Amino acid sequence: MQPIRRKVDSVAENLPLPARRDFTRYLHRARRNNQRTTLRAGSRILPYWLLLPWWVSKAQIRHATPQVLDDILWGQYCLYLGIRIRDDLFDRHTWSRHLGSASTKFLQEAKKAYLRHFPPASVFWTYHRRCLHSTQVAILCVDRIQRNRSSRPSHLLREYAKVSSIFKVGAFALCVLLQRKEWMQQISQFADGLATAGQILDDLEDISDDLAAGRLNYAALFTLKSFQRKNLSLTRLSARIANQIFFSDTVDGIFAVTRHHLDLAASALKSLPVPGPVSYLNHYYTQLDKYQKDLRSGRSRFISFSQIMLPKPG
Repeated sequence: MQPIRRKVDSVAENLPLPARRDFTRYLHRARRNNQRTTLRAGSRILPYWLLLPWWVSKAQIRHATPQVLDDILWGQYCLYLGIRIRDDLFDRHTWSRHLGSASTKFLQEAKKAYLRHFPPASVFWTYHRRCLHSTQVAILCVDRIQRNRSSRPSHLLREYAKVSSIFKVGAFALCVLLQRKEWMQQISQFADGLATAGQILDDLEDISDDLAAGRLNYAALFTLKSFQRKNLSLTRLSARIANQIFFSDTVDGIFAVTRHHLDLAASALKSLPVPGPVSYLNHYYTQLDKYQKDLRSGRSRFISFSQIMLPKPG
C-alpha cells in the first residue's frame, strides 16, 4: 500500500490549492477511520479488490509484468477513490465543494493508467464503462431504497453487489490481458458475494448513524421486517430495532444471510485455479464467527444487567 499512498500524495500535490487542502483533510480523516477499524477488528487485510488482479496474475503460467500489475492496481485504486469521494459528497459525509475536482482527477488518473495497456478500441473499455455506470446508478438506487420506509431488505441486497461493480475492473483488465475472459463470470460472482457480505456487516455497525441520517439500511430493514414503520418517529424506530437486536434472535438471521453470501463467493472459486482467495475467505469466516460471538456475549451481558437494574413488577 505504501507505493499507492505515495502516488496519491503526488496526485494531490498537483490539485488546485483549495482542492488540495480539502482533499488532504479528507484523506487524513479516512486514514484515521481505517486505523480505528483495524484496532476494533484486531487485524487488517487488504481489500479483496486490490488482491483480485494479483491473484488472477499468479494463476497464469506467464504472469503479468510488475509494471503492468502496478498500473492496473493503481487504476483500480484511483477508481475507488474517485467514486468514494463522489459517494461521500452525495451522502454529505463531507461538505467540501472543492472535492469534486479531486474526484474527477482520480477518475482521469485511472483512465490514464489503463490506456497504457488498452487502446480505445479494446473490449476492456466496454467492461470499464459498464462497471462504472452500474456503480453510479446503484449508489443512487440504494439511497432511494433506504429513504423509503416501505422498502424490503431484499431490495437492497440486489443493489449492494452493483454498487461494488467498479471493484471488478482491475481483475477484468488482467483477464483481458492474459486472455482469460472465461474466468470473468466466476470472478464477478466471487466479488458480488464478498461485497454483499461485507456491506451487510457494515450496515449492522452503522444502523444508528444511518438512522440519524434518515436511512433504513439492510440491517435495520431486516430487524423491522413487517413491523409498521411508515409514520413512526426515528426514536421509536430506533427503540424497536434495539429491542429486536437485544431481545430476539433476529440478528442471527442477519449473520445467516451474511454467511450465505460468503458461501456464494466460495462456490464461485471452485472452477478457478486461483488459490489465494480461499485463505482470504477463511479469514472472513473467522471474523464473522468472532463478530457473532462478541455480539451474543454483549447481548447476554446487557440482558443480565437489565434484569438486575430494572424494577421488579409489584
